[in-house]
Amino acid sequence: MAKFKSSFPEHQISEDWIDLHPSAAEIASGTGTLELRLPENTRAIIACLDVTVVDAAETLDVSVETLFHTTGGDAWMPVIHFTQAGAAAVRHYDKIVAALDQATFNDGAALAAGAKRHHFGGAWRCTWVISVNGPFNFSVTLQPM
Repeated sequence: MAKFKSSFPEHQISEDWIDLHPSAAEIASGTGTLELRLPENTRAIIACLDVTVVDAAETLDVSVETLFHTTGGDAWMPVIHFTQAGAAAVRHYDKIVAALDQATFNDGAALAAGAKRHHFGGAWRCTWVISVNGPFNFSVTLQPM
């Protein structure tokens, strides 16, 4: 993938997509074991959910979460909840930008499908919910900007 050349230096895109969940078959809901740390100068992230094998009778919900260190302890918060996948292979993209305003929310509040929060914590991971028992083959990749 060629590097995007922006006329604004602060919007340069990394040449590499980073695997948050390498392409793999999942048969149950779970949490990724990768806890990714991004470069300190990251101002935005493009996230891609690529679902290649599906189960027509089931659904897959995938979220990207970021880690916040609070006085009450560490907390993983969802920042991207991709649109639900189901009967067809699909590729979804989303972008969050650190400089954008974010409405107030409760740290226990769920994030609806297709929604996002513009927050950047110290680490990143993905979670997924499969309605029954899959299989779904999917990957989640991030591209820091």
